[in-house]
Amino acid sequence: MVGSLFLDLNKGKKNDANENTKITLAEVAHTIFYAPMYVADSLGYFNEEGLDVWAYCGLTFEQILNNPDKLDLLKECDVLVDGPFIQEQRDITLKFKGSSNQRLVDVPKSLERGEVV
Repeated sequence: MVGSLFLDLNKGKKNDANENTKITLAEVAHTIFYAPMYVADSLGYFNEEGLDVWAYCGLTFEQILNNPDKLDLLKECDVLVDGPFIQEQRDITLKFKGSSNQRLVDVPKSLERGEVV
């Protein structure tokens, strides 16, 4: 939530490679406290501000496809790190993931194809 409250600090800025600023959202509680993030996301705030949105949620891409409420939020994301963190599969050499069962999902391409890309 902190990330979504302070997004305006980088409003309209690009990094040195002229790429979008990247932000990460990890929201697993699904509580009213995240309502501002849901509103900003549903109104397209992140895209309008040139932000790449990465999400971690503990569910798989396939599980999210079968849940209309979560699917709406997923459609606004660029990358999903899917699957739960499993301590027995923890691997500190992985980039952006905590355990080997998790996948980095290109959300727009995966939604277009109907399968994980």
